[in-house]
Amino acid sequence: MTNTTETRRPFLNRNVGFVAGLNGGKQAYALLMGAYLTTDADFRTGADGKKDLLRCNIAINVNPWSLLGKEVEEAHADDPHINADAPFMTLAAFGETAKRYAGLKKGTKILFSGPLSVNTFKRKDGTEGAAVQVIANELIVASSRACDGDDPKGTVHCMTSMYKDQAGNEGEQRLCVLTGTVKSSKELNVTPAGQCVRNFTIDIGMSATKAEALCNGTFNKDTKYPEGSYVNLARWGEAAKHLDKVLVPGNVVAVLAALVVRETEDGNRFVNGTARDIAVLKWAKTDEVAAPAPEAAPASAPNSYPAAPEDSAEYAGSETGYAFADFDGEDELPF
Repeated sequence: MTNTTETRRPFLNRNVGFVAGLNGGKQAYALLMGAYLTTDADFRTGADGKKDLLRCNIAINVNPWSLLGKEVEEAHADDPHINADAPFMTLAAFGETAKRYAGLKKGTKILFSGPLSVNTFKRKDGTEGAAVQVIANELIVASSRACDGDDPKGTVHCMTSMYKDQAGNEGEQRLCVLTGTVKSSKELNVTPAGQCVRNFTIDIGMSATKAEALCNGTFNKDTKYPEGSYVNLARWGEAAKHLDKVLVPGNVVAVLAALVVRETEDGNRFVNGTARDIAVLKWAKTDEVAAPAPEAAPASAPNSYPAAPEDSAEYAGSETGYAFADFDGEDELPF
């Protein structure tokens, strides 16, 4: 978050990585990223076999070109329309996601996952323009002055993150975005090695073992998964020190996590996970804990946006390397 005497930008989640593209090289992907709508959403019903389309301008708290890597950022360093002081990009969503969020208004705070790329277009005056765009494979509304946040959706958005360790060896990790209600949270703990960790439990509104199977690519539609919906999570590192307001029981949160199943000696199975990122979608309303005031959206924004993207990537990203996303029919583009 940047603070100066002239501007105070709201904190927004920004878990973004680079990926292996279809034709080699790297592609950027938003694993879990926050933004504010700077225009009302434009919703169009699909025709001639095309899916419904939603698109809008959004504002983030960094230079959008920086999300695509140093080379792209340097190539667009002199862009007067998109930079650190004009942190605007475009968002598109399709199918059921577009229909669900057709009525989003300017000022709404959202979280999303999806491929990031450059969209070129012509302005009204005929000049060529370019903007950073995201195709939102997952879209979630968070609490803000414009509206209340989403309730748990009972769904899981999955991706596979590939990375290189310090020795240069490649590996991969399955990740997912979950939404749920915080049920309990333990105090901050510091391990003998000096690592900070905060443990908490969320109710995700669906079978936790089914969510784990979806996340790790082992889901079988013929399997009957237990109804238990609690997931036990741990947030490690410096960020674990700053979760007192986030992990209040009753808060609805979105979590980027890696999941595993642990089985006890008596045969009980529990779903545990490591949280990579956490965002509050809806603050608990209790007498004991006062919810912080929702953040305000940036005041200024462009009045128009480029044409909708014409293609999508099959790959997703991670902070440590590259990855590919698992798409279903609703996430594919209609053209």
